[in-house]
Amino acid sequence: MESPGLCDGQGVCENTLGSYKCICQPGYRGNGTHCEGSHRCDTNARCGNIIGSYFCQCYQGFNGDGHACFGR
Repeated sequence: MESPGLCDGQGVCENTLGSYKCICQPGYRGNGTHCEGSHRCDTNARCGNIIGSYFCQCYQGFNGDGHACFGR
């Protein structure tokens, strides 16, 4: 019984016996109906989702590992 629209943008609807539940995608936390990013990327980095995880990449003009980015 999938009900699209009840789980928020980062929530995934999962079927259960006679019902459903919302769970957050990997890299997000919350109750499934409301999910927030739980990544630890630097404010000067972008977060990208990959299956089961995520990665951080510094924006152009910054150096670092994505978790810590420093201006050049």
